[in-house]
Amino acid sequence: MNWKIISKSYGLIGAFLLLFSSCCVNETDSERLLSNEQANWVPDSSLTSFLMESESGVRESFVLSEFSDTIISFVDDQCGCNVVFQRKWIKYHSTFSSHHNIEMELNTLNFARLDIGLNWNQQASWDFTNNENIPHAYTSNDYPNPSSMCFVNRKTINGCAYSKVLTLKFAESDVAENGIIEADFIPKQGIVHYKLRTGISYYRKPMP
Repeated sequence: MNWKIISKSYGLIGAFLLLFSSCCVNETDSERLLSNEQANWVPDSSLTSFLMESESGVRESFVLSEFSDTIISFVDDQCGCNVVFQRKWIKYHSTFSSHHNIEMELNTLNFARLDIGLNWNQQASWDFTNNENIPHAYTSNDYPNPSSMCFVNRKTINGCAYSKVLTLKFAESDVAENGIIEADFIPKQGIVHYKLRTGISYYRKPMP
């Protein structure tokens, strides 16, 4: 099962219903766009590839496979009000393994929301409006929720100091043997570090 199906099944349907309900009550147009700070958490299409390298020198390249940044407008048939929201989405696939990929999506359908998908089955979501992690409804050891998701103003990773970092952590007992237990993201560049349950860490490196 793809993590995006889970997100759409519970997140988008509920968001549409709530959005239509509030629109009908207020009977006014609704426009929700990403702020520049929010939009930076999903890289632009100019980042076509990047390289991750383990402490032992094993390299994994990720290549841009899909990207979209659109402003969507529609008229609610029930109320006649105009609804405008933004969606920015990027997907990278690994040249090392077909089981590895990274997806990041921002949308403002009901509120500013960031969704992150790791290796097809690990997902994390953040609500910028309420500043909180959004657990997905379908949970199992195959599709775990993160144990924590937080933004820090300064963090040093493998000797590099970053001024703004989003850190995800998953409980070891919740992920598969080769699953990710920790990942770090920075604005405009996406993932810069991840650690596997095996204890091996990969760090962002300049492309050769």
